[in-house]
Amino acid sequence: TDGTYYIVGATTQGCSDTSEVLVKILDPVSLPLRLLSFNVTRSGQDAILTWRTAAEENTKAFIIEQSINAHTFNRIGEVPAQKSNTAEAGYKYRDHNICRYNADKVYYRLTQTDMNGDSETFYVKVVNGICLNPSVVKIVPNPTSKNIRVEGLTGFADVAVFDNKGQKVLTVPHITAEDEIDISKLPSATYIIKVIKDGMPLASENIIKM
Repeated sequence: TDGTYYIVGATTQGCSDTSEVLVKILDPVSLPLRLLSFNVTRSGQDAILTWRTAAEENTKAFIIEQSINAHTFNRIGEVPAQKSNTAEAGYKYRDHNICRYNADKVYYRLTQTDMNGDSETFYVKVVNGICLNPSVVKIVPNPTSKNIRVEGLTGFADVAVFDNKGQKVLTVPHITAEDEIDISKLPSATYIIKVIKDGMPLASENIIKM
């Protein structure tokens, strides 16, 4: 505990000297938490946060915060710590329907809180926040014998064509709503057309190639 203590020291001549000093004794400090990894990925309209830690002695919880500008963050959740002193611990948090933020990018950060009230905020992660309405995007014409277009598409997207076995048979990158995709060389059959925009699935539709 805090207090005043006397320290006695001996000189080389064998004489002793007594001096009064103030010594402050602090409570033992816990080992700091080690954040081994922190990742945020997109799953449909949700964001999935995962992280792994080690040396969680004295850790109370993890606070999850979200932002649309990387400056102002809002608390959206809390995950209790597993309090593992030696072994690694893994965590997962799902932020449902990030489309509600109406933002091109969504930022997340993680804050550790201790039993004694201290906290530490870790680095920021970002995911694509774009959510498009697939109902406005259509593959036309259908059926077709030659060309198809992605009607209702805004900007650019990639198109992939799959056969009924799930094998990709054609890829056309960076197309617009005005571009025509030639599938005349494909055998007559039913195909799955997938439209990808900014790394996210925008539409998936079956067409009949005559």
